[in-house]
Parts: sequence; C-alpha cells; structure tokens
Amino acid sequence: MISIITPVYNGQKYLCDCIDSILSQTLEDFELLLVNGGSTDDTGRICDEYATHDHRVRVFHTENRGASHARNIALAHAAGEWIGFVDADDIAEQELFETLLNKAVHSGADSALCGYLLCDEQMRPIDQTTKPEKELILNCDQALTSVFLDEYYGNYQGYVWNRLFRRDIIERLQLRFDETIVFSEDKLFACRYLLECETIFYITKPLYRHRYCQNSLTTSDSYLKGAKDELYVFKSLKNHFTGHSSAEKALTGWHLHNCIARLFALLRQDPNNITLYNALHTEFTAHKKLWPYRDFLGKKHLLFAAVYRRFPKLCRKMFSR
Repeated sequence: MISIITPVYNGQKYLCDCIDSILSQTLEDFELLLVNGGSTDDTGRICDEYATHDHRVRVFHTENRGASHARNIALAHAAGEWIGFVDADDIAEQELFETLLNKAVHSGADSALCGYLLCDEQMRPIDQTTKPEKELILNCDQALTSVFLDEYYGNYQGYVWNRLFRRDIIERLQLRFDETIVFSEDKLFACRYLLECETIFYITKPLYRHRYCQNSLTTSDSYLKGAKDELYVFKSLKNHFTGHSSAEKALTGWHLHNCIARLFALLRQDPNNITLYNALHTEFTAHKKLWPYRDFLGKKHLLFAAVYRRFPKLCRKMFSR
C-alpha cells in the first residue's frame, strides 16, 4: 500500500481537483492523508467531506506551522509500505502511483520518480518543450546529481511530489522534514533519503502537474528568506556528498547559483542587510573558479559574478537602491 500525503492550508480553490485526481488513480491500494494546517477558509470542511465518502481518506487537523510540520504529522501516522506526496494545488495523472510502484517493485529500486509538467494557474503547461520519454536506473550519485541538475528537467528535480519513498528507509533513518526552513526543505529531505539508496528508477514521462502560482513563496517578498535556508541546506549536505563526485559538483553549482542570484537580489532590494550580505559574500568568494559551474549559473549571473568578483564595492554602489 502507498500512503499519499497532502498538506493543505487555505487551499479551497484547487483542493477538490487535487483530491479527485488522487482518488481516481488506477492504483486502488492506497490511503490519502490530508493534513489541514489551521486553514481559515473551507479547506477543513472539504477534507472532512471527502473522508466521509471514501474510507481511503484520513484527515488530520493541526495548527498552521507550515508544510513540513503537516508532512511530518502524516509521516507519523502513515501505514503504507511506500510514501508519496502530492501538493494541494497540483494534479496527479491517473497512472502516476501505479506506474511508480510497479517500476520500483519490478526493478528492486529503493525509490522511483517521474517527470512532470510545470503549469500556470489554469493548469496549462508553461513549457511546451517535448521531453524525451526514457526509463533509467540511477545509482546514488546520479540520483543526487539529478536533484540539482537534471538532464531532462534542468535544475528542477529536487521535489518530493514526483517520487516514491520506502517507509522502512524513512523510519530507519528517523527522517523528517526540517521545520526550521521553508525553502528547499524538499531537497534536503530527498537528498538525505537518496544517500541511503542503491538504485532509483526514473521514468522521464511527465505524470504529475505542478501549478506554478505567481504569489508563491519563491516569487514573493520572502524570496530573500530563501538565501538563509539554502545556505543551511548546503552546509547540511556538503560533507555527506564527499565521494559522490558528480553530485558534489552539482550541489556546489546549485549553491553558487543561489549565492550569486541572492546577492544580486539583495543589493537591489535590501542593501542594508549586512549580515546576510556578508554570509553570501563569504560563500561566493570562497570558490575561486566559476567556469566549471557555468551550467548552473547562466549568462546573466556569470556576467554579474565576474564583475562582482573584481569590483564588489562598485557593484554594491551600482546595484543598491
């Protein structure tokens, strides 16, 4: 059985579409754990209504302490051999969980993941590029690398909602989501899990639709909050990546991208935040070579980084408001 975990807060707008997509899965042997984190809209009533009509739905009501807290509550109550996640404003294709489970079991893998579609608020794909459909067996190093730089999905395979996890591995590691951060907590959870895996099945076919909302955390004024969280995630992982050469390079490239992007944003939005500036500046200048990480940085950030490295004071003056 699979335990599917969906944290939700004030999600009444899209919640029914999400739950309906889960309950219509071709795989029937699952439980859906809905965790309502102190919603002030109709979310709680909607969750309870579904539980009344479908025995597979279990609902937990708790205070609003973020998605990580909600997921941790569900993990503590999950009964399935496998764990899956679906965000409350997303849609799972009907064959998502049957496909992932079959691929994981038949290949003997410790995890399985699939491709996805990044969609607008109307669930229309934003990227119309056709991804090649392949089935791959990844080792630990390859799977960790794909979290930060994926051959088929760019820098966007560090999520938990398009993966299956073995619950026995999660429990053996006593693995939970870090509730002290709100950015990249999924990457941290996924990497800690993958470090214990031997093989991971990867089907690149998009079986999940992720709704990208313009008012999400990553596009709001809290963007700079991500700088502290991502520094924390990098420092939490870097020593564990030793010996995984490809993954170690990918982690460092992701880290450098974050430092440069956040420095650029900081100088324009909050130049008086000296503590964060010093932390980012120190991390960035600790890496002398940028060219090996060009795939992570992009032309704009490479240009800014090259200028900033030589003239940091001038950049502060030019980019500060």
